[in-house]
Amino acid sequence: MDLAYWGLRENPFRIALTTGSVALLPGQAVALQNITTSLLDGERVALLTGQHGVGKTLLAHQLTAQYENRGLHTAWAACAPVMDSQALFQMLLADCGLPFAIRSTVELRMNLMEYLLPCIGEEKSTLLIVDEAQHVPVTMLEELRPLIETTTPLGHPGVQLLLVGTELLLEKVRQASEMGLFHWIGCCSMLKPLELEEAATFLQEQWKRAGGNPATQFSEEAWNMIAEMGQGVLLHMNRLARHALRLAENGEQAQVDAEAVWEAASSTGVTTAQQEQEETMLVPMPARGTLKESA
Repeated sequence: MDLAYWGLRENPFRIALTTGSVALLPGQAVALQNITTSLLDGERVALLTGQHGVGKTLLAHQLTAQYENRGLHTAWAACAPVMDSQALFQMLLADCGLPFAIRSTVELRMNLMEYLLPCIGEEKSTLLIVDEAQHVPVTMLEELRPLIETTTPLGHPGVQLLLVGTELLLEKVRQASEMGLFHWIGCCSMLKPLELEEAATFLQEQWKRAGGNPATQFSEEAWNMIAEMGQGVLLHMNRLARHALRLAENGEQAQVDAEAVWEAASSTGVTTAQQEQEETMLVPMPARGTLKESA
């Protein structure tokens, strides 16, 4: 996308977001406040759940930044299907700057504890973040429990844990309630997709903040289509908007219209062909080539 073509200062529809590139939405801000308050109150474990693309990882990065701004340590692990507990601890150790080592889970956990003990002795809690935690069994997450049971000399938590994942994570943890980790959970927050009106407003605000004119450079139908076809999910809406902009730009259009969004949906694999979906759309899907080209 050519920012100069649209008169923009920055990319309004980023796929990869950083803590400084976007303001939290109200629902994200509430979730962050709930988790922060819970951990400051001394809870050991917090859960953050929601479907893919709603901003869970961004919120976790915000929490990480808060800890590091207070001079505290964090360690991050991003899980994937088919991984063992050694890989989990190796990722945490690597994020602490420690060299890779092929050792047993017990040895790796002891290495991590050895690294964290000086911080704990200085009354500094460490936050462990396990992202995409729905990919691993609860028995594997249970390997972290000896860490979160540590306390500082004054009795504060030495290690705290944020588990981030889809709704499946919450279901797994509840089903394994007989395990000790379940009883350490002090906060569970869920992020949800935006409502359609809220989503359209959010998209327009992003465009305006980047230097664009939402009223003239996108048709109202286009905004509504992006919001609905993206199902209120930030990742999906941003990707769809980026593709629509590129198509309009390639066609030398001054405005993104409904047809550009429809073409973008086809190129990104968004399914809209089913009749029951079409009947619930706020804006009917246009047939290709039936709309007048924008000036």
